[in-house]
Amino acid sequence: MKYLAFISVVIFSLCASALSIRAIYVLNDLDRSIENSEKMLDATLYQIGDAAHVLADAGREQKRYWKTSAQESAMLLHDADKTLTSFNDSQKKITVEMDATLQSIQRASDSTNTLITSPAISQTLNNVQDTSHNLDLTSLHVASTSANVDKEVERLTRPKSFPKQILMGSLNIASKLRIIF
Repeated sequence: MKYLAFISVVIFSLCASALSIRAIYVLNDLDRSIENSEKMLDATLYQIGDAAHVLADAGREQKRYWKTSAQESAMLLHDADKTLTSFNDSQKKITVEMDATLQSIQRASDSTNTLITSPAISQTLNNVQDTSHNLDLTSLHVASTSANVDKEVERLTRPKSFPKQILMGSLNIASKLRIIF
């Protein structure tokens, strides 16, 4: 029995040693696994940190963009308001000027209507018509008289016979001599 106890102790020690060795291997594997997990966790945390920085930068950039956009929109709205105010003012001025122009045209129209209905205008038109008729008659008389003068001048300047030419030449010479003496 002594041997049995000794063999039991040896078997137990061998089992314990085997278990210890196995436990050491398992612990070593577990330690390596924990180290690998820590490394992966560190890498993951580093990537999460980088992503957080990128997101923070993007958030700041987005905030700057919206701030700039809001300022530009405010300036644009201010400019549009000024433009509309200026447009309204110019429209008011144009309306005032148009009213004044229309009133002036109305006064001119009233004055024209008064002049057109005046009996003096119809009398003046009748007188102009009479004068025109008289000028036509006068023109006919002047044309007739001019034709008669042309005939008489031709008759006087071109005698038809030779004796008349001699007589006319003598009278001409006599008139010149009388001027000289």
